[in-house]
Amino acid sequence: MTKYIFVYGTLMKCTPPNKWSKILHNNSTFIGDAYVIGEMFNINWFPGLVAGDKKVYGEVYEIKNNDIYVDLDDYEDYHADDEKSSLFVRKVTIATLVESGKELEVSAYYYNKVVNPYNKITTGKFTDFLEKVETLQKK
Repeated sequence: MTKYIFVYGTLMKCTPPNKWSKILHNNSTFIGDAYVIGEMFNINWFPGLVAGDKKVYGEVYEIKNNDIYVDLDDYEDYHADDEKSSLFVRKVTIATLVESGKELEVSAYYYNKVVNPYNKITTGKFTDFLEKVETLQKK
């Protein structure tokens, strides 16, 4: 666990609010837009971060109380005592703040299953994927 968390999908403030994003936003302070190194894939209606060499964009929050990780672990289906069965695993990585270039040690949830290579979100931005889906739905 770290003082900071990097989120890149349904927990971001720029996506439609849900129960879990409200828990995060009520128990943390937004630090800024950031990126980590990896790759992003569309899993279903949510993205998954995996190891890679591209920029994956999201947001960094400063956690006010580490107890929030109990809720976030539940949301991400992460089981510290059984990572093999976990949908996501929480790992420590480095996030770079877009505006300042400052690097922070953050926790991030990495997708823990096999990804479909055709579902890669090449821009590394979940919001780009959402916009594309919305455009396709209007057609």
